[in-house]
Amino acid sequence: MDHSPRPLSRQGLRERKKARTRRALAAAALRLFAERGYEETTIADIAEAAEVSPRTFFAYFPSKEDVVFAEVDDRLAEVGELLAGRRANRRCARSGARWWRCWRRWSPRPASTARCR
Repeated sequence: MDHSPRPLSRQGLRERKKARTRRALAAAALRLFAERGYEETTIADIAEAAEVSPRTFFAYFPSKEDVVFAEVDDRLAEVGELLAGRRANRRCARSGARWWRCWRRWSPRPASTARCR
């Protein structure tokens, strides 16, 4: 049985709702960390901001530390999908370049590095 995630365009309603909840939790956590600080933000605060229960938080993240790296994990999953989905005759370098363009488009860049040369 194949347990690999399906591409977003082929996901069902349940999978899309799960992805939306995961993104909402991660966004709420990062916003609260920026506003209050990491130590002062509780899992209950994150769950309330994302409009879910603390129990739901733990269905998506095993700990507060894990939510910090949610976006990195998501981007790494995208790399895996891109590489797994590449055609046999496409060189790996082209797949890597494609992933890099995707990463740069979605990766938040601090203002100080936004115009790196």
